[in-house]
Amino acid sequence: MNTPTNPATIISLQSREEISLCDASLRHRFELRRNKPMAIIIDAQQGLELLAEQSEIGLSLQKELKLWHKALGRRKISCIELHYSGAFLHPFDITGIIHGIASKFDISDALYRVVLSPDDAQTEVLALLRGLSFQHCQLAIEHAQSDQLQMLEEPIDEARTYKFARVGVQIQHSEGVENLRKSIRVMRDRYSPDYIYIGSTTYPLGEKDIEQQTTLFKEDLIEVSTDHLNLGPGASSKFGSLRLTNFSDIGHYLEEIEKGQLPLHQRPLS
Repeated sequence: MNTPTNPATIISLQSREEISLCDASLRHRFELRRNKPMAIIIDAQQGLELLAEQSEIGLSLQKELKLWHKALGRRKISCIELHYSGAFLHPFDITGIIHGIASKFDISDALYRVVLSPDDAQTEVLALLRGLSFQHCQLAIEHAQSDQLQMLEEPIDEARTYKFARVGVQIQHSEGVENLRKSIRVMRDRYSPDYIYIGSTTYPLGEKDIEQQTTLFKEDLIEVSTDHLNLGPGASSKFGSLRLTNFSDIGHYLEEIEKGQLPLHQRPLS
């Protein structure tokens, strides 16, 4: 007599895989989303400083990426967004991660965007990113204050030297509508960025949004049902209404990856 399968039992997502990645209910929910577009986000601020102390960042993220590929299949990627920090990510890390994404997912229509501070927009970094097919260079400043606005001129000119399709500015926090309007006018007059985005989350920002208007708030973005996969310790991902969070503890994160399991701290109830 066949024994009924417990839906909470850890099982393999692929019948020929010996490694168990996640439970059956999670597998089913991934299957329901397999034809939806997905963004992949690498945020250098999320736990990577601590990860660098215990592991090689690039190799760890590539191992996690491989596990997600086994769980999700060859999903179509709408956007690859790298939040770059020179303090944690090295050129060989970035190259390995981007090549890993390209080999495991459908990137034929993907928008490549790098988000970085003006200080990190160095010549060698921009050259590397452009060589890896990044199209949008987005310079992020915390506030639209005069001292931060003055930091934009050289990085914007440098990015244009490398012929990024779009060179934009992201203002992460706004303080007062009148001050913000004045700062936007100053930026347009002095630097003429291709777009200015006000908000903290940028992965939904698409080419169609920028074509319609060049100063955008999060509320202005075209509603697209896009899943997003965020890599690294403590990273949160979303697949439809399902939200998953990686272990923020570096030891637990690395332990799960080495066991061949997704490093998820939160698992949905069966």
